[in-house]
Amino acid sequence: MAGLIIRNEIGKTKQLNFAKEIASAGDLEIMGKKYPRIQILTVREILEGKRFNTPTVSARGEGQLALSLLGADRGWLSDLLQNGGVSP
Repeated sequence: MAGLIIRNEIGKTKQLNFAKEIASAGDLEIMGKKYPRIQILTVREILEGKRFNTPTVSARGEGQLALSLLGADRGWLSDLLQNGGVSP
């Protein structure tokens, strides 16, 4: 996920270009909910209270349980990387 904070509003052409890039990046699904991989907010929007659409901390407990079930306590990520399951 990436969040870009911009100082000023952008013009129509840049908005269209950013919209294309955001659409091509797609969404990231976490625990059944989709989040945009790329998001843009202006400083004004942040000052008005708008925030990036990200997973909440409250979902953290379930994710940690899932990691525990996968063997996180035994270094499952190291094992996976060493066995060629994922490129580092």
